[in-house]
Amino acid sequence: YNSRQLLAVHGPWGTAEDLHYLVDKAHSHGLAVLFDVVLNHGSSKKNTLWNLDGFGPNGCGGIYFEGEKDTPWGKRFAFHKSEVQNYLRHSCRVWIEEYGVDGLRFDS
Repeated sequence: YNSRQLLAVHGPWGTAEDLHYLVDKAHSHGLAVLFDVVLNHGSSKKNTLWNLDGFGPNGCGGIYFEGEKDTPWGKRFAFHKSEVQNYLRHSCRVWIEEYGVDGLRFDS
């Protein structure tokens, strides 16, 4: 629930290849794969988006985060910015189009 990178499989849980295998295996048994995604905030620690494009040094989270209006769970995304909207939409498309996930459940 403290996403650091919305486009990557979390290393301790496996690799991209492992996820492809899991989804394919589930589908071969007639099971749909749904992902729980958290898009209202990102991790406060070790977040790769903070320094993306070199916009992180001010301590406010660069272009992807509000900087001051955090949630109780982590850094709030700057939803009013088109870059953020595009990034979040793209991350959802990656899981569905590249990994074959059947649906997404959006957590608050």
